[in-house]
Amino acid sequence: ENLLCVPEILQAAAKAHNSPEKANEAMNFAIAEFKNDVHRHAVAFAYRNVHFQLGRFEEIKRRDRADLVADFTEHVGTIDVGTLHDKEMQRLNDIVAKADYMQVLQVFNRKGLVNQLAEKLGYKSDAFLTWLFGELEKERRQKAKNGLLSAIRSHLPAIPS
Repeated sequence: ENLLCVPEILQAAAKAHNSPEKANEAMNFAIAEFKNDVHRHAVAFAYRNVHFQLGRFEEIKRRDRADLVADFTEHVGTIDVGTLHDKEMQRLNDIVAKADYMQVLQVFNRKGLVNQLAEKLGYKSDAFLTWLFGELEKERRQKAKNGLLSAIRSHLPAIPS
């Protein structure tokens, strides 16, 4: 969903709405909202990392219950939850300090961000998505090479064929 909030789309939408300056206002709003939510995101990312680390515990020919308990206790002891959280806080605070909008989009997990940014651009309800999908469809019909769809693609990783 955050792909619909890339700068090129916000700039085109703001321009189409005769308010080109609002694109930067929308991006600054997203950065500020993310800054207010950094702690929640750090906890969520640390939790996912802990979950991943726990999943790395494998059965390796344990002989009995005691081996299983001892190995699991040792494995859990290698997971430093506090450090994982602190590293995430540092990483996310670095993104905020740089005010790096694209990095914010990559990590900001907020349902409805696209609607909030559309509102900042002056769009009501689903008007932004209607405009965007209309533009994308127009580009598809015209086989446009350098439009909003190519802007979206430029922010995606290359997928080997």
